[in-house]
Amino acid sequence: MTTAPRLLLMCGRLRAIVSRLPRGIGQGHMAQMSSSSSSSPPPSSLPSSSLPSSQPPSYSSGLDGSPSDVDVKALLQEEDTADDGSVRDDKRDSSVLLFPGQGSQFVGMAASLVERHERARALFDAARRVLGYDLLALCLNGPAEQLNRTLHCQPAVFVTSLAALETLHEEEPEAIENCKAVAGFSVGEFAALVFAGAMDFSEALYCVQKRAEAMEAASSQGGAPHGMLSVSARHAFRPPAVCHEAREHCLSAAAGSAERVAEPVCLVASYLCPDVRVLAGHVQALEFVQRHARRLHVVRTRRLPVSGAFHTPLMAPAQEALAQALGRVTVRNPTLRVYSNVTGHPYSSAGQVRNLLVRQLVEPVLWEQTMHAVFDRHDRHDAGDGRKRERKDDDSEPRRGSEGGGGGGGHRFPRVYEAGPGKQLGSALRACNAKAWSRYRAVDVGPRNDE
Repeated sequence: MTTAPRLLLMCGRLRAIVSRLPRGIGQGHMAQMSSSSSSSPPPSSLPSSSLPSSQPPSYSSGLDGSPSDVDVKALLQEEDTADDGSVRDDKRDSSVLLFPGQGSQFVGMAASLVERHERARALFDAARRVLGYDLLALCLNGPAEQLNRTLHCQPAVFVTSLAALETLHEEEPEAIENCKAVAGFSVGEFAALVFAGAMDFSEALYCVQKRAEAMEAASSQGGAPHGMLSVSARHAFRPPAVCHEAREHCLSAAAGSAERVAEPVCLVASYLCPDVRVLAGHVQALEFVQRHARRLHVVRTRRLPVSGAFHTPLMAPAQEALAQALGRVTVRNPTLRVYSNVTGHPYSSAGQVRNLLVRQLVEPVLWEQTMHAVFDRHDRHDAGDGRKRERKDDDSEPRRGSEGGGGGGGHRFPRVYEAGPGKQLGSALRACNAKAWSRYRAVDVGPRNDE
């Protein structure tokens, strides 16, 4: 008898899985904590010395083959496949899970998870042994400047998102059992792949940590500073033309000036939802857009608190490190639809997962296109069929938001859950598809502790 993907945390298997945590990652850190990992203090009394140092943990020594023995597919779910290995698609009351990315983190997140669920705390205990520092203490107590670092917030969002599934399973188990599709924004895509059985938890966390380390390093490499700018615009806004004008401005700066950027970058890094784009590139280009916002048909701008121009060619130096990490772990075909940020359509193979996760670092996140694909009637029936679909390039704009679709073939419109900190994906969903948003719920991960 085939069972739907669901949490196996209720089966009491977590302790056995955690006992088989990786022997190859961070041997030195694990040895230091081996005497205290079984008697960790409660969150309120975690010592400040447990916070991560400014230096990233090293994974270079002790790695022999795969960095993990943990089978987190067994931790989080069971497969839902037919005898021929294909993904079953016969559920009528379905759900969609969304996993947020960097920028959704806040001090205090995960508090309600670890207070209510022993197994959620066990996930953070596992993460501590993989990463070499106390991720839970950082999530609960900050400081914010450390949590917001790329190096730390990507693992924090990843683990918190998966821990949130314990709450979802307790409150609405059918959301787990009847899940047909998942999507994650940027680093959230790793959480989606773990839930879909394509990667094991500690191996995915290893890749997330290497990704974060490499992206932080790429952000600080020589040259002019760069960043990201969220832009809310009118319909007349034309991102390709605006980015071109911003790059030309950088090139036209006085020769020899300290502000002149020889090879300026300004590109769309994310198609978030109708009339909202995230631009990324050199700060001089982003400031140009802000100064000329009215003429460029921009209503509002907001600089994002990130260290670099993610999802642009400026992140190319990080690609090799992520590719090497992905090459050292096991990647399987997902057991349900996982939508790629790069294509806006489901992954069709394990090889495609490896390839597109590396490309994701330098290519825009097609989130609006993904939401249309997930909830469009035609794509809901055809998605995952393995046919190749080409991504639109940066000069093409996706269609405007839609309130319809998704209800054909006798299927009820799916419920939508955001598993992880924040509600940013819910806000974007509301602009993309009002009907989908009407069945949206954010899973509570704990109160903010900004002060």
